[in-house]
Amino acid sequence: MRSARNATRRVLTQSDPQSRIMKNPTDAGFEQDYNAQIAVDQGSLLIVGNALSNHPNDTQEAEPTLQSISSAIGTPNAAALDAGYFGPAT
Repeated sequence: MRSARNATRRVLTQSDPQSRIMKNPTDAGFEQDYNAQIAVDQGSLLIVGNALSNHPNDTQEAEPTLQSISSAIGTPNAAALDAGYFGPAT
């Protein structure tokens, strides 16, 4: 739910207490959100892993997303990440 009150405070919703208020990149507003990530196989373009968090940026998301890939698929030799992932873990 969007409101001026929620935009200035870290208010948890009663219906979804694990979500977090995050900045909306399209209109500079704020929304109660999660941060979703997917891992995609470059050859088949199939989704092979996913991760969901309440972190407002992606700097901590590379490792959990890569760990979500099934061991039956194997560990990727390389990963294509945008600049938002670069932080202490990458």
